[in-house]
Amino acid sequence: MNKAFKKLGFIIILFMMISCQIFALDLGLGNKSGFSQLKHIKADNWSIVGKNIVVRGNVYIPYGKFTIYADRAVVNTESKDFEAIGNVRIYELLKKKTMIDLNKLAELSAYPQSSVDILGYKIDPTGKQYATVEVTYRGNMFKAKKVTGNLSSGYFQFVDFTVRYDTFTMRAKSGTRKPGGEITIKDGEMSSCSYLENNNEHYSVKCSSATLSPQQTKGFGISGSPDLGDHSIWARNCSYNVYGIPVLWLPFIHKPKDESLGLFQFQGGYNSFWGAFFLLSKRYRLSDSPYSSVKLMADYYTMRGFGYGADADIVSEFSKTRILGYGLYDMKPYETTEDVASHRLEIPHARYNVRINNVSHLTPRLDFRGQFQLLSDYYFLYDFFKNQYNNNPEPSTYGAFEYQFDRFTASIFSRVQTNNFFNTVESLPTFRLNFPRQELFSNIYWEGQTSIGYNSMKWREFDRPRTLGNKVDPKNYESTRFDMVNMFYYNLKLKNFSIIPRAGVRLTYYSRSSEQKVTSKDVMALCAVSAPEGNSNATVVNYDAKGGGKVRFVGEVGVETSAKISRSWLNVRNAYWQLDGLRHVIEPYMNYTYIPDPSVDRDHLYFFDEIDRIEKQNFVRVGIRNRLQTRRGDYGNEKIYSWFSMENYWDYHFETNGDLGHVGDFATKIYFKPTEKLSFLTFFSVDASGNDRIEKTDTEGGNSNGLAIDWLNKWEVMAHYKPTEDINLFMSYVLQNPYTTHSVYSMGSNFTEIQGGGVFDQEYTSLVQNIRFGFGVPLMPDRKLRAEYEFFYDFQAGYMRQQQLRIIKKLHCWEAAIELSQGQKRNEDEEKEYNYTAMMTLTLTGMQTPLKKINREQVNLFTHGMKQESGDK
Repeated sequence: MNKAFKKLGFIIILFMMISCQIFALDLGLGNKSGFSQLKHIKADNWSIVGKNIVVRGNVYIPYGKFTIYADRAVVNTESKDFEAIGNVRIYELLKKKTMIDLNKLAELSAYPQSSVDILGYKIDPTGKQYATVEVTYRGNMFKAKKVTGNLSSGYFQFVDFTVRYDTFTMRAKSGTRKPGGEITIKDGEMSSCSYLENNNEHYSVKCSSATLSPQQTKGFGISGSPDLGDHSIWARNCSYNVYGIPVLWLPFIHKPKDESLGLFQFQGGYNSFWGAFFLLSKRYRLSDSPYSSVKLMADYYTMRGFGYGADADIVSEFSKTRILGYGLYDMKPYETTEDVASHRLEIPHARYNVRINNVSHLTPRLDFRGQFQLLSDYYFLYDFFKNQYNNNPEPSTYGAFEYQFDRFTASIFSRVQTNNFFNTVESLPTFRLNFPRQELFSNIYWEGQTSIGYNSMKWREFDRPRTLGNKVDPKNYESTRFDMVNMFYYNLKLKNFSIIPRAGVRLTYYSRSSEQKVTSKDVMALCAVSAPEGNSNATVVNYDAKGGGKVRFVGEVGVETSAKISRSWLNVRNAYWQLDGLRHVIEPYMNYTYIPDPSVDRDHLYFFDEIDRIEKQNFVRVGIRNRLQTRRGDYGNEKIYSWFSMENYWDYHFETNGDLGHVGDFATKIYFKPTEKLSFLTFFSVDASGNDRIEKTDTEGGNSNGLAIDWLNKWEVMAHYKPTEDINLFMSYVLQNPYTTHSVYSMGSNFTEIQGGGVFDQEYTSLVQNIRFGFGVPLMPDRKLRAEYEFFYDFQAGYMRQQQLRIIKKLHCWEAAIELSQGQKRNEDEEKEYNYTAMMTLTLTGMQTPLKKINREQVNLFTHGMKQESGDK
């Protein structure tokens, strides 16, 4: 019995001694991050010498979100000083929860340096499956022969180390990391090509010294959460190397935050208009708040000269600004548009494009929108900025303030002519009040608009005198214009049927007018003579300023009736077509408008816009709208989505107009976008009366190929299909016969239009028929090689106007593309002329994990369609 008590006492004493030792060790390690952090250390050999933990062989030290591997290490349990020697590796482990579809899940699961835990599945109302996952993957990484420092403060010294950040890799002979996150290195090399880790990099930047400064540090020490991807770099005494060969010496290099080192784009090739060309651009991120970046451009064209410029973006919470400046001394300014050398506008050698756009939300109710555009000549955008030219060949300079009141909107708008080779209606300025439709009293509604401004019509100024016709150019004119319109509505609803009669009046005052009568034909002649190309032989009749002030009254009466019939199928579900229920809505409608002759003939009023061209209207439109709708979004947050829509309408005019009879056009517009992968739009106008046709004249070459459908005024089809991420198909077809049509105008009602342009005097003399088709497909199973082809065929000209082939190859840290294109046109002697382009594009790509790629793709889905107009060449 005594022996048993003695054994029990010995065990209790031994347990107390061990507990005291562990307790003392725990105190030495600190309360919060002591033994609880270091007790998971693993190694082949483990010993404690005083307050030091000494480990050897396959050392594993987890600390915070980092793990440290080494051949041997010493850690002081009290100060947290440590030394790791031999094959030292420090990894950052990151975790992120996200929701992805099953295809992205398979892609993410195949990534070797990540693990995916599936937390659950979700099926949206259409039947499409999503997975909620937690992804654990390796983030930033350090490798070194030796690391000394402190785990708590985050101070480290590295010897012969390699670092991989989010977007680039770096190695150096020595380096230091300060507690605030700043890193300094000596004799370093950096690259966004991860092959730098294996001394096989495609390109790199060597430097004698560099400083990496964090933009934001959320905590101290390696156990804190500094964002190592948020470093900017200043490097000194640098050389840019390609496959280890120095090609360029630079005194310093700056890498802004969140940008892969050295990312830039290079384009080179041959173009019939430019000769051999080399285009180099690089974007720098300058600041975060406000966000600002600038893309520097340096170009060389063997036939044109050197070009240079900058494209900057500044975005804050309430403002967005874009500044573009580009210029060159053009050695052959007429090379691209040599056929205009005999026209009336000249092209200088010094050419430039300066543009500033700004949108600002000054207060919750006050907005500003403005643009400044300055060009050297009319043809510069066409020659070097084709995207801008296609969007708007004659951009204007303007500024507008708009304030939203509770019941109306007040705005002040100014437009000036900064390029005298553009036709510009100057507004110096115009003040406007807009009153949306609002109820005055029982079922009586009113809407109105009042504006006053000083308008000045500035016709294009030519460099050469006019030699045809009566040799007279359009003459500028100006007038103060006050305009006020008031419309009243009575809303009568009968179950699914509504009747809305309307009546209103417009009063317009002009401080000046013309005694000389200028007819619609004369206005068309003014426009023809002011065209930038050609030399019209039309006879110009100009306005004079002898008519004095004029007050014009325009009245309107009308009625709009419509019905709404619908039927729903709530149980319709289809994941492919993204259907969650289906509703068919039918809306037949009728709209009658009568405007008597205005009190002042428009032939004596200055022409600034459609307000000045109002003429008598007496027509009725009969139409029907069909819509198929479904639900999109989660339960409880569903939104109605128009899956398919179609509108058909027909106009009948109670009075004839010249050769035009009573029967107007029959038009149809169809829009179909069931998913993000497929969209379809078509509209056509049928010449129902047979009186709208104009004698056909071939626009080029005397051919009349393609479809011969005389009863169509215009038909346009646009389709886009993207079945997978790498397969893309699109086409568009346009057929337009020469035709003229009645004007359809109302001061108090809106009408669907098939053909854009002015409301009055709609006459289209061109015979147009062309098709554009293109596709993009992968050429290899790994999808790293793909091809894109596009052609544009003109049936009326009888030949392929343009075709283009691009081959794109994704390399390890590059994306290379080869583009071949051919253009064709006829000269004044009806001979075919060809132009060719052969171009190679190289773009440096940064390192990114599949998770980052997937997240970026998801963000792009939300930002698609909100991009600003491109300023790229």
